[in-house]
Amino acid sequence: MKLLREIERTMLASAFAEAGEFETARTFMARDKNAHRKVLLGTDAEAITPGLLKQALELCRRTGGSLEIFHLIPAEAATKGKCGTVNTAYLTSLKEKLMSLGIKYQYEMKDTAFSGELLTYMEKRRDLLLIVLGLMQKGKRKIQEDIARQVKCPVVVLSA
Repeated sequence: MKLLREIERTMLASAFAEAGEFETARTFMARDKNAHRKVLLGTDAEAITPGLLKQALELCRRTGGSLEIFHLIPAEAATKGKCGTVNTAYLTSLKEKLMSLGIKYQYEMKDTAFSGELLTYMEKRRDLLLIVLGLMQKGKRKIQEDIARQVKCPVVVLSA
């Protein structure tokens, strides 16, 4: 089991090195160096699916980072009643549950561009190891390219 984890860690380091992320690759080779770094899950889905959360947590386990979630809920969904007052209580309880697990959860209800909101949220952050996108909006590829162009860490897109 230890051997498999060591191989996995070495393969992760080599993947980051191949992508030109030499400093990140070095941190994988040093034990527990990513404990303070974050894997940011950004999504514009109306709800975070268990599958998306599970995949993000698995990436955290593999990279050694901790999870942080930025959830942009379209205001249009809120006005239709899907995320109205009843679900605001649910979102608040979800935030409390995630916080008890050590996961920071930030949600906003707006009708603005997801990429712009996420970039504003990430502004001046130096603790991000990896960005995971769970996108629902049309134009996923453009959103991914906009974000990848402006950040200095790898971007992974998962289906929400």
